[in-house]
Amino acid sequence: MPKRIKAVLWDLDGTLIDSMEWGLKKLEAAGLAHSRAVDEEVIRIAKSVWGAPLDKLLALCFPGIEHHTLLAMMQIFTDMDVEFPTKAIEGVDDTLTYLKERGIISTILTSRDSGSAKRLLDHNELHHHFVHMAAQDTTMHHKPDARVFACTIVKLKEFGITPEECLLIGDTYDDFNAGRNFGMQTVIVKTGPLGFGTHPAIPEKDFIPSAAYLPQWIEEHEQELV
Repeated sequence: MPKRIKAVLWDLDGTLIDSMEWGLKKLEAAGLAHSRAVDEEVIRIAKSVWGAPLDKLLALCFPGIEHHTLLAMMQIFTDMDVEFPTKAIEGVDDTLTYLKERGIISTILTSRDSGSAKRLLDHNELHHHFVHMAAQDTTMHHKPDARVFACTIVKLKEFGITPEECLLIGDTYDDFNAGRNFGMQTVIVKTGPLGFGTHPAIPEKDFIPSAAYLPQWIEEHEQELV
């Protein structure tokens, strides 16, 4: 457990933003536009790598895809995001306000590019809650590589916060493994791909139903945060 939580590092999609269902619709639209079937196997693959950079996710879902087609599919994702921005998970604003009132800093750690992430935060009026963002185009490393935390940790040092005082909130195995690889306490929400089935690799105590339950989790574990 952290000495005391002073900062929360948030994944974006599926954790703060309710993007799982809409993401699958974008995948289907991209496949349909380029004569690629999105069947149960493709959806299974997508869920297994959900949270990965979009180019990697599409390449795994559609093996052998040509580069120009990959770029065109990525553009479909971008266009649909702009036309129909995804809403925040219910209760997210209240949780972020709770953290701020307790003096706990929030940052973003996302595999999205920073422009796309900022549009989502602006659309949901959440941008003011965060002091820093690490995105696909601002760091060369990606989860579960523990080096993905480097620029965020440098920023938090400005506030006198150490990694031992941080909590990571995510929704995928990559999030969980990134936190574990870095030695950071990690909590997984069930509003993303890990909300389906059982996941014995992750202790049940490290799951919460959604970001709305984080204040409750913190208060229940405060005695352990020494």
